[in-house]
Amino acid sequence: MNPGAPGRGLPAGFFELAGGLVGMPWARRFELQPLGEAGGALGVLRSQDAAVVPGPAGALGATLELLVVAPLLVWPGYHVELPDALGQELRLEDPADLAVVALVTVGRPPAPSTANLFAPLVLNRSNGRGCQHVPSRPQSEVGFGTAVELPG
Repeated sequence: MNPGAPGRGLPAGFFELAGGLVGMPWARRFELQPLGEAGGALGVLRSQDAAVVPGPAGALGATLELLVVAPLLVWPGYHVELPDALGQELRLEDPADLAVVALVTVGRPPAPSTANLFAPLVLNRSNGRGCQHVPSRPQSEVGFGTAVELPG
């Protein structure tokens, strides 16, 4: 399945990831807000599901915010192989509605910031459905890792 046109940036809107994120299955509903110009390469993915964090005064609700990048805009050679069943799961009618988004880990200098190109988020722009796609093949076969350095 084609992951969308390389020139398209991040879509703004609300998305539901049925399985949540890897390691955070409770995080299912998100708002994606591009930073800067609409359709740009960077954005903030803000969970609409409060995390319960234990604290000294009891459990506190916390909001999960993640930096994301449109990998097709930043790494022109990036590609992702998506199974056809994923299109059915996302109820994708037009391949142009597909958006691929990578989670960013912000590094503390001198460590660089990196993006997870191995397990991107795959979003349907038209209906707000999405998932985190984790390939069944190892990183060495996929060709893109979980900590790819962002260009300066």
